[in-house]
Amino acid sequence: MRNEFLIMIALGAAGCSAQVREGATPDAGTADAGTLDAGTLDAGTFDAGQDLVTCAGPGTCTVVSRSCCGVCGQPAAGDMVGLRWDRTEAYRTSVCGGTGPVPCPACATMENPHLTATCRASACTAIDVRTDQTSACTNDADCMLRYGTGCCEPCGTDLASRLTAFRRDALRTVVRCLPNEGACPPCVPTYPANARAVCNARTGHCEVSLSP
Repeated sequence: MRNEFLIMIALGAAGCSAQVREGATPDAGTADAGTLDAGTLDAGTFDAGQDLVTCAGPGTCTVVSRSCCGVCGQPAAGDMVGLRWDRTEAYRTSVCGGTGPVPCPACATMENPHLTATCRASACTAIDVRTDQTSACTNDADCMLRYGTGCCEPCGTDLASRLTAFRRDALRTVVRCLPNEGACPPCVPTYPANARAVCNARTGHCEVSLSP
């Protein structure tokens, strides 16, 4: 039984910005309201007295389950919503109906390393980097590998299934380092030897390639 609200704070998100580095630029915030997808909430949708989504730039948004219990298996972007990092409890109260345990289905929920929340048109938005502008590319050099979208990557080698790929200059847009997180451990991740970030010429997006 999963009796807690499922917050996807991503892989190893125990710290902050030590691993947000090369080529990092702030989110341009150029998307207009028409580009906001199902991962965006209206500021007054759940609680007119609480602004849940208005943001000012990187480091202000997190991604959480849209429903109280979340979904069985691996969630998609439409199963999540972007919120201000300091409004997650307000959202939980709205969707879970107050305090106390919630009877959720007895099934496994998996992390999705490609999901994150970013600030667009002054609203926190949940995105899947694989299909978002943050992974748009023209060649392999545009792309980088990373273990998930949490603030800190794990030390050493992790599961290849936790890898994601996106455009190098979108690092600060994709990675979520929140004000309440501390520093990242003084270590570096190690990616599998057969893993590369490549630009798919057909889709025009960065993706993870695992050679045999």
